[in-house]
Amino acid sequence: GSHTAEIRNGFLRKVYGIVTAQVLFTAAVALAFMYFSPLYEAIFLLSHAILWPAYFGMFCSLFGCYVFKNEYPLNYLCLAAFTFATAIVVGVVCGVYRAAGYEVLIWQAMLYTALLTVSLTLWAMQTKFRFDFLAVPLALSLPLLLVAGFCARLLGSALLHSLYIYF
Repeated sequence: GSHTAEIRNGFLRKVYGIVTAQVLFTAAVALAFMYFSPLYEAIFLLSHAILWPAYFGMFCSLFGCYVFKNEYPLNYLCLAAFTFATAIVVGVVCGVYRAAGYEVLIWQAMLYTALLTVSLTLWAMQTKFRFDFLAVPLALSLPLLLVAGFCARLLGSALLHSLYIYF
């Protein structure tokens, strides 16, 4: 009935509000790493010292999101930590790409991310098509991508890096 639709719409507003905050925070951190001189210069001096703790933070906070998924406010703190660590990694990558002369690619990626987020939000607001059957594959894909990225970085393999980029 109408109560079910109200609950669903409230849930969607909450989820997409959180996603919007995560995307905006990540974009702000990326812009800071690209255009704030002390951070931009730190990338080249301390990139490993910045990235490895961020990777570790991503794994730990993602695990915490799973463990504390039903425990408020710990679930939000773990999600905030995951968002922060992810934003640091994205910021370093954006700074490196800017230094390599690929700034236009960063802006394209930001535009595509914004368009995808808006499109998914609009799609989620409709009620005709449901994709509940994809919950398990999607839930498994994030940790898999994180592990693949970690391995590609650790091993320095061009093949692993290429596979990671394409998936």
